[in-house]
Amino acid sequence: MEPAKKKKSIDQAQALLAARARLRARTLPRAVLLVGTPRGRDRVTWDAGQASWLLGALRDRVRADGQYVWTSYEPEDEAFDLDELCADLTSPSLFGETRFVCLADGTSLLETSTRKRGGSEAAKPFERALLHWAAAPALGHRLYLALPNASSESTLVATLQEKLGDGLLLMPLRGLYDTPPPWNPDPLQTELVRFLSEAARERKLQLGPNSRLDLAQRLGSDLGRLESELEKLASAADAQGRVPESEVRENVSGGALEGEAFELADRIVRGDSRGALRWLREVARRGARREAPSKRSGAMQDLGDLSGFLVAALVREGRRMLAAAEMREQGLSFETIAEALSVPDITVAREALRARLFARDLAGMRDLLVGIRELELDLKRRSVEAGLAFERLLLRVRVRGAKGRSA
Repeated sequence: MEPAKKKKSIDQAQALLAARARLRARTLPRAVLLVGTPRGRDRVTWDAGQASWLLGALRDRVRADGQYVWTSYEPEDEAFDLDELCADLTSPSLFGETRFVCLADGTSLLETSTRKRGGSEAAKPFERALLHWAAAPALGHRLYLALPNASSESTLVATLQEKLGDGLLLMPLRGLYDTPPPWNPDPLQTELVRFLSEAARERKLQLGPNSRLDLAQRLGSDLGRLESELEKLASAADAQGRVPESEVRENVSGGALEGEAFELADRIVRGDSRGALRWLREVARRGARREAPSKRSGAMQDLGDLSGFLVAALVREGRRMLAAAEMREQGLSFETIAEALSVPDITVAREALRARLFARDLAGMRDLLVGIRELELDLKRRSVEAGLAFERLLLRVRVRGAKGRSA
């Protein structure tokens, strides 16, 4: 008996680029199915950022095509109707339009949609509708389905592969490796840098190795943001697509700082003061190493240019969430609040809003804005060192949160 062969690791960068190329092809697949990647015996890893990036690419293509009616479902929404979803998948359109049904997270449907009849379990309605749709290509409807807790090895996925064949775009997601493999220590050979290099090549950008490494380090694996920064660089490139290293660093650093600022603002608004403090200290250490190697790496004495971005981000997010809290106090639904705040109809974005909105009450949100205002005044007057001023705000957030929980 031959020993089982070890599965070859998939190059995630190439797989993502190939998936997007297929979404840009003349004929769209019948189904786009995103699943997790097995990790160990009972674990599945998932990358929400990649799911959002692929969903954005698909939605742009569908809207540009004009051939389909985009229909999105959110199982966690109070207004969600399982029967309506199943009917949209399995029934011909009343007016002859072709639907593109989007289900950004179908996990709960697979776990909880089983109905019992007479003491025995009936077929799960969603799975039954899904398999019925897969066997009826004449309907013409297309499907986008994300299953973060499933993998390509699950029975349902295998059945869909068998029924749909080449009509299925199956994409297992996991984070891009940002460190080189031990057998090839070249830092330019990480999945993240290879993805960046290919995305730059698509835009006819000629970036040197140092620029590519710097971009990967500053922007990380946020694919949407990475491509946005490459678009900016492409507009600044010369006729041969070249951008000097100094200009790459200058153009991207502002965007990177702004992104870091809004990440911290998100943590503070959600009430994650400990995570925010750890993150802030790490940013300060990176800044100290980058700008003045002689400084103590753990110091938070001077946050440099980041302070202005942080305050602006905190004020903006604090005001938005105060408005959201006031709307919630008036009894408005979550969907109404999301629409009022112009939050994209993407699961990742909506869940981020939900996490912020329910992290604190209206009084807590008002108190947070008072703290942000005091922080702003301290920094303008230079009465307190920047690091200490931010730590004081985080302490206020933590104490307020503890009072709210004890009450």
